[in-house]
Amino acid sequence: KTAAELEEIFKDVASASLATAEIVGKPVFLVAAAAGMFKSNGEARRMAAQGGLSLNGAKVDDKRVFAAEDLVEGKIAVLKQGKKNNFLLRAS
Repeated sequence: KTAAELEEIFKDVASASLATAEIVGKPVFLVAAAAGMFKSNGEARRMAAQGGLSLNGAKVDDKRVFAAEDLVEGKIAVLKQGKKNNFLLRAS
């Protein structure tokens, strides 16, 4: 899917923008916490360690690092907590 298509599909879900430098090379759970998806880094780490965090449809663990290619067209990614909580992350 393109970034524009993802924007349209997820227009009604929670979202946040972070600088690309705060995303790429950082653990996915820390990025999710920094974006406000979780109350704390610890909560985010536990969710990832238990298999409850996904990035662009793929489950991630607490060791998974955000790569530049995880950002669709370099500017958007979809995080998911559990089965239903989608979160749109924009890189600026």
